[in-house]
Amino acid sequence: LRILGGAADAIAMPALLGLTAELSEGRQGTFFGALRSSQGLSFILAPSIGGWLSLYSLRAPFVADGLLSFVACAVLFVFVRGGKVESGHRLDLRALAAVFSQWRIWAFALFSATNNFAFPILSAFVPIKALALGYAAWQIALLLAMEALGFTVASFLVGRFSDRLGRRLFVIAAQPLIVLSCVGLFLAHDLTSLIAWYTLFGLAGGTTFLLGLVMMADVTPRERAATTLGMFDAGIDLVLFFAPPLGIATSRVVGLDLVLALAGLPAVLAFVVALGVEETRPHPH
Repeated sequence: LRILGGAADAIAMPALLGLTAELSEGRQGTFFGALRSSQGLSFILAPSIGGWLSLYSLRAPFVADGLLSFVACAVLFVFVRGGKVESGHRLDLRALAAVFSQWRIWAFALFSATNNFAFPILSAFVPIKALALGYAAWQIALLLAMEALGFTVASFLVGRFSDRLGRRLFVIAAQPLIVLSCVGLFLAHDLTSLIAWYTLFGLAGGTTFLLGLVMMADVTPRERAATTLGMFDAGIDLVLFFAPPLGIATSRVVGLDLVLALAGLPAVLAFVVALGVEETRPHPH
């Protein structure tokens, strides 16, 4: 069932990214920010709703999830009108290879992957540290919710501001904040400090995760948006696969706490790269 869920996400996400790119019309930051903030909001609401429903039945959360999928389908059929599909736009592997051969595309991927590297490591080791410090389950849940809230707020607001001020400024600013938050989590020894540093990570991680995709959308032709952005998103999601085992292996060498600080290392590289990347925000007409 988990594999089927992953397959559904793999099918839907490229289409959703392509649809967002088509609707954005020069406001990619705002539209993709709304998309990413909705994902962050689900990380806040879903565990709470699922936990409440599980009090009645362990099957209830799964039924509710399925019903939400049907509602989403109904919304698509009613409110989203499909345009004509132009037969001339076929999958051109050479064109895709030309796109992904540009060094700036890999820079955009690095910006998003910085969050995808640190997030699964922190989401595993921060609760372990909180447990070791003697905090209760509800306090750990609050800690995780605050990070998701930071991600949601950053995605929504930074997306809008980046349409006015540009993407590059926010990407550059986010990297030191990621490093600082990871070091702060390493040094923290009370719940207040853990919440503050983890919320800061959510804000900074949400910023760079969003804007890597937005910058990619800025330079992607609309007719190839679904394919190109889908491949881009799949590539950065691969980082979620290998980051946790790398974090576990590293923790056996350096200890659990130091892994929290090391999770921010890719942000150092991303900061240097961001200094050499040109702005991609479309000029207003």
